[in-house]
Amino acid sequence: MNINHPQSYHTFMWNHLFKHVNIKEENVHILDGNSEDLDNECSKFEADIVKLGGIELFLGGKYMHNFYFYTS
Repeated sequence: MNINHPQSYHTFMWNHLFKHVNIKEENVHILDGNSEDLDNECSKFEADIVKLGGIELFLGGKYMHNFYFYTS
């Protein structure tokens, strides 16, 4: 599903979280589930994490209303 589709995870997160907090778009990282090479997409994502100094806050979700916060 295209990231701009009204029912995409990307759109959901922007509408329900990111546009309500003080965060720049370039500081939000969401995997591209439409990538033709998912292994490469994951490798690039992991390399970006290392390049940016690791994860300070991770927000993951399971189902629509159960979100888990992890901090280091």
